[in-house]
Formats: sequence, structure tokens, C-alpha cells
Amino acid sequence: MPKEDAITTESSEIQAYHAMPLEEVCEILQVDPEKGLPDDEVESRIQQFGQNAIPKSRGPFWQVYIAPIMNWLITIYILSSVALI
Repeated sequence: MPKEDAITTESSEIQAYHAMPLEEVCEILQVDPEKGLPDDEVESRIQQFGQNAIPKSRGPFWQVYIAPIMNWLITIYILSSVALI
């Protein structure tokens, strides 16, 4: 059974935080906009949700950077651009 926390809502309805007033969002998330989160709460949320970071890509250079460019649609765009020159 999931642990109740500041981000879990009472109902299954999705909250539209972007449409709420700042004070209401801060109250729901239990954060003080002037001081931020206490260190112990930061550690707790990192343990619960993980780091707020994009994971680094791993793999060879060609697989990470060049392979996506060789997508069939991108290849068609490149060939048609060259044909127009």
C-alpha cells in the first residue's frame, strides 16, 4: 500500500498545479516559498522520487548522437535538401 505524502491527493483526480494559485500549490506540496524545503524533507523526497535530473546517455558515440539522425524520415529530408541544391 503506498505511503501517504504531500503530493498524493485525496481523490484520484489529477491536480492541475499550473492553474492553481501559488499559495495553494505550496500548501499542497507542504513547502514554504520563502525558505524552501528543510534538508530532511529534501533527503526524504530524493529517497522517494529520485534525483531531479535527466539520466546520462550511455553507449558509443555513434549510437547516442549519429544513429538518431539516420532515422528514415530524417534521411529523406536530408536527401531531398541535397537534391534541391
